[in-house]
Amino acid sequence: MQDIGTYIKKLKTSIIGAPRNPLDSNIFHSISLISLFAWVGLGSDAMSSSSYGPPEAYLALGGHIFLPYLLQWVLY
Repeated sequence: MQDIGTYIKKLKTSIIGAPRNPLDSNIFHSISLISLFAWVGLGSDAMSSSSYGPPEAYLALGGHIFLPYLLQWVLY
């Protein structure tokens, strides 16, 4: 019968994978590429939100058109 620690280690390795060396150039390249894709993806999300957000915010204000000016005065 296997030891419970050995079983947990095998289960962890099968789910997560084997330990890797962070100084390996291939690992560094993969991590850098993933970071670049995440940065590009998050940037495009912010650009689309800035395109559609302000008009929708003004439409949500309805007849209270003085509120943006009041908020600007309070925040700055």
